[in-house]
Amino acid sequence: MSLKSLAPKFKTLHSFNSLLRPTKPNTPFHPFSSLTHQNPPSPQLPHLVNEISRILSDHRDPHHDLELSLRSWSTQISPNLVEQVLKRCKNLGFSAHRFFIWAKTVPGFQHSDECHHILIDILGSSGQFALLWDFLIEMRESKCCEIGPELFWVIFRVYSRANLPRDAIRAYSRMVEFGIKPSVHDLDQLLYTLCKRKHVKHAQEFFDKVKSGFELGAKTYSILMRGWGDICDLGSARKLFDEMTEKGCLVDVPAYNSYLEALCKGGNVDEAYKIFREMGSKGVEPDAGTYSIFIRAYCEANDIHSVFSVLDRMKRYNLLANVFTYNCVIKKLCKNERVEEAYQLLDEMIEMGVKPDEWSYNAIQAYHCEHGEVNQALRLLSRMEKDSCMPDRHTYNMVLKLLIRIGRFDRATDVWERMGKRGFYPSVSTYSVMIHGLCKKKHKLEEACKYFEIMIDEGIPPYSSTVEMLRNRLLGLGLLDDIEILARKMEQSSSCSIQEFATVLRGNKASQLFEPEESSLDEFSGGVQPDLKKQIMDTDASVRKDIMAVISVKPLFTVVVVTLSLIVAVLVFSPSSPFYQSPLSLASPQRKLDIWSVRRLVEWRPCKWWLQGHLTALPSRSNGFIRVDCYGGLNQMRRDLCDGVGVARLLNATLVLPKFEVAAYWNESSGFADVFDVDYFIQRMSGFITVVKELPSEIASKEPFHVDCSKRKGQFDYIESVLPSLLEHHYISITPAMSQRRDRYPQYAKAALCQACYSALRLTKSLEKKASQLLDAIPKPFLSLHLRFEPDMVAYSQCEYPYLAPASIEAIKAAQGDRKPWTGELAKIWRKRGKCPLTPNEAAFILQVLSIPTNTNIYLAAGDGLMEIEGLTSIYTNVVTKSSLLSGEDFKIMHGNTKAALDYYVSINSDSYIATYFGNMDKMVAAMRAFNGLYKTLFLSRRAFAECTSQGLRGKELTQALWKAHKDEFVMGRGSALPDCFCEFKL
Repeated sequence: MSLKSLAPKFKTLHSFNSLLRPTKPNTPFHPFSSLTHQNPPSPQLPHLVNEISRILSDHRDPHHDLELSLRSWSTQISPNLVEQVLKRCKNLGFSAHRFFIWAKTVPGFQHSDECHHILIDILGSSGQFALLWDFLIEMRESKCCEIGPELFWVIFRVYSRANLPRDAIRAYSRMVEFGIKPSVHDLDQLLYTLCKRKHVKHAQEFFDKVKSGFELGAKTYSILMRGWGDICDLGSARKLFDEMTEKGCLVDVPAYNSYLEALCKGGNVDEAYKIFREMGSKGVEPDAGTYSIFIRAYCEANDIHSVFSVLDRMKRYNLLANVFTYNCVIKKLCKNERVEEAYQLLDEMIEMGVKPDEWSYNAIQAYHCEHGEVNQALRLLSRMEKDSCMPDRHTYNMVLKLLIRIGRFDRATDVWERMGKRGFYPSVSTYSVMIHGLCKKKHKLEEACKYFEIMIDEGIPPYSSTVEMLRNRLLGLGLLDDIEILARKMEQSSSCSIQEFATVLRGNKASQLFEPEESSLDEFSGGVQPDLKKQIMDTDASVRKDIMAVISVKPLFTVVVVTLSLIVAVLVFSPSSPFYQSPLSLASPQRKLDIWSVRRLVEWRPCKWWLQGHLTALPSRSNGFIRVDCYGGLNQMRRDLCDGVGVARLLNATLVLPKFEVAAYWNESSGFADVFDVDYFIQRMSGFITVVKELPSEIASKEPFHVDCSKRKGQFDYIESVLPSLLEHHYISITPAMSQRRDRYPQYAKAALCQACYSALRLTKSLEKKASQLLDAIPKPFLSLHLRFEPDMVAYSQCEYPYLAPASIEAIKAAQGDRKPWTGELAKIWRKRGKCPLTPNEAAFILQVLSIPTNTNIYLAAGDGLMEIEGLTSIYTNVVTKSSLLSGEDFKIMHGNTKAALDYYVSINSDSYIATYFGNMDKMVAAMRAFNGLYKTLFLSRRAFAECTSQGLRGKELTQALWKAHKDEFVMGRGSALPDCFCEFKL
C-alpha cells in the first residue's frame, strides 16, 4: 500500500494546549495571542487599519502629539476598526493605550467587549501593570464590559512572561474581588503559564497550598509534571506521578506523556521506555505524542538510528508525528551534516500529509548559508515558494547575509526584488542586514545609503546601530554633504522616531555628553552617546572641513580626492603632527605619553617563600579524600579550585580531581580534564599535596558526603567544622566560600594554594594548540580588552541606561527578572560607588583619555551577547575576536569554559591588558601577568568615571580628572595586588 493511501488514516498529534481549553459547553474561549474578530472586515477596513497603525508607530514617545494626528480619522472610527488596530499594534503598548483612550472620546463611539480584552493583553505585555489594574477596576465600576476568567488568564500569562510569578499568583487570588470564584480550570491556567516560563517551584508551592480545595484530575498533575520535566527535575515529577496514582486519578495519555517527557529530559530514557511498555497493559494506548517524546529524546542524544526506528514504528501503527517533531529531526540531521537525509525527510513529510513550515526549510537553509553553498540556498528558496511555504524574514535574512558576505551582490539584488513580487515586505531587520553588510564592503557605501533611503521612505524606523554605522562610514570618507542629505530626508518623514534619528545621524547626540552643566547623571549614563570622539576632536573640525570641501560628486574624481584626503588626514591627525590634539593634550598640552609610559612606583611579584620550594613535608597518612566542586564560569571555578587545594592541604587530605559543575547559565558542559592537563597538574603539585585520578575501590562506588562551606572563612573554621566530617566519611566534597581569610592559613597550605593557582594549571595540548594558533593570528603588538556589557550582567548590576538602543534595553529587561534597576537618588549613589558597568562607548572614551591610539590592534576578550559594541568599533577600528580569527568545526563545538580558556591564554600573553570590570577573569589574568613579569595591566575605574561625570566635569576638566585617577592606580599597581601569593616590591 502506498504512503499516500495511508496518509488520511494517520492519527495526528494533539497539542498539549488543548488540555487547557474549558470543558463547559457554553463557555467561549478566546486566546488573546491570536484574537479573531466576530465580523468580517469591510473592503475599506484593511486600508484604514494600515493608515492608523502607521500613525501609532510614528508616534511612540509620550511627547508625540498622537491625538492631533488621529483627529482627521474620528469620523471613520468603529469598534471593528479599533479591534483590528489594537491587534496590529500589540507591541506598541503606550501608543495603543493612548489610541484606546482617544477613541473613547469620539462622540457616539463605544468600545466593544473585545476591545477591552485586547487592551488588557496589551497593557500587560508592555509591563503597564498599574494601568492594567486601574483599567480593570474602572471596567468593574462602570460595568462597561463583563469581566470573565479569560481576562485573568491573560494576566497570569503577562506576569509570568515578565518573570513576576508571585504577582501572577496574587492576580489569581484577586479574582474574587471581581466576582469570579476560581475554578480548577483557572488553577490549571495559572499553573500552565507559570510552568511554561520555568516558574515551576512557585507553581508547585501554590498548588500544595490550594489543592485541598479542589477535586483534581490528571490534567492538573500533567501540567506540573511537564513543568518539572522542562527544568529536568525528575524527582519532583516522579513524586507528582506517584501522588496522582495514589489519589486514584485516571491516568490518561496526556498524563503519561507528561511523565515520560520528564523522564526523558532528566536523562532516564530507559526508565521512560519501561513505563511506555507498561501503558498497554493498563488500558492506555500510546498516541503520536508519546512516540514523539522518544524521537526528541533520541535527537538530544544524537542517536539518529533510534530516531528512524521510532518513526518506522509509528508508521506501522498508523501514527503521524507533527511538524514540530519532524523539524527536530531535520535540525539534528543538518547539525550532523547529513543534509541529504534531511531533504529526504522533508519529501516524506509532504508525501505523508504533514505540511512543512518555515522552520522545516530554515533548518536546512541555515546549513547551506553556514557552509557558503549559494546555489543550494537559492534552490531551496525557490522550492519553498513551489511548496507553497512562503519564506519568512529569517529565511531572507540568512540568504541575503550569505550573498553579501561572499560578494554576490547581483544575486542579493535579485532576491530582494523577488521578495516584493511575492508579497513579502522587508522589516527593519532585513534592511539592517543589507545596510550593515554593504557598509562593510569596499565601494558599496552608496548602495547601503540607497537601502537606507528606501527604509526611510517606507516609514520604518532604523536601529540606532544602523544609523551610527552609516554615519561613521560616511564621516570616515568625509562625505558630510551626504550625511546632511540623509538627515534632511529623515526630518521630512511622517515618523517622529525617524525625525529624531536625524540628530543622531548628524552626530548631535554625542554633544549631550558635555552640554548643559545641570544635566543629570542619568542623562549621561545611558552609554549610547554614539560619537564621543567628536567632543575631543572639535579642535580639528575646521581642518577636516577644509580638506573635505574639495570632494566632488563625480565618482572617479571622488575616489581620487577621498584617497588623497585620507592620506592628508593621517598626516595631519597623527599623534606626531603639530595639528593633532589628543584628549590628554586638552589637560596638558606638553604631555604626549600614553598610560604605559608612566613610571611605576610599586610592582607585585611572586613571593619567594613558595617559589623556592622549601616545603613542609607531607604527613605519611592522609585524613581522607576531598573533591572540590566548582561552579560558574572558568575563572570562578579556577578560584574555587585554588581555595579548595588550600583547604585540602590544611586538613591533610588527598585531593581528588575537581568536578566542574555543569551550569546551563554559562552554556557549559566541559569538565576539568577537557580544559586542563591532568598529568601536568598532578606532577606540579607533587610535594605540595597528593592528587589522585581514581579513588580506592572501597569508596569509588559512592558519592562524596557534601559539606557546606559557605560560612567557613579561615583555618579554624575548617578544622573545627569540616575535619570531623572528613574523618567520619573519608570522602567529602566542598565548595569553598567566596571570601576566604587565607592570611590565617599556615604557610604550607598557602604554598599549595599558590602552586595550584599559578604554576600547576596548564591547558590541554589540543586546547593550548588552538590558543596558540589564535595568538599567532592576532596582529602584533596588541591590547587585550576584557569588555563586559552583556544583558544579564547589566541586569544584575541594577543600573539604568536610558540611552541604549531599543534592542539592548529589551534584552536587559528580559534578563532582569525580579531584580529591578535603582531609580532616583539611590541610582546616583549606586553609580558613584562604581557599581555600573562601562558601556563600550564609555570604555572607548576612557581609552582615548589614556592616549591609547585609535589604530591600536585590540583583541576583544568577551563572551557572546555583547551589546552596543559599535560604540567601541566605530572609534577603535582594528578590533578582532576569536570567532573572527578561528575557523573549523572544533571551534564551533566549544563550550563556555573552553572558549574562556582561549581568552585567558591570549590575555596573559598580550602586550597589554585592560579590563572594564574587576571580575574573576580579570583578577586571574592580572595575577598571571604579574607572575610572568608583564605589567602593562590596567582596570578602567567605573567609580572615577561616575564621580567625575556626576560632578558635571566636561572637556579638559574631565580628561584631566580621569587621567589622574587611572595614573594613580597604575603607578601604585593597584588592582594587581594579590597579598596571598604576591609580595610588594618598591621600584
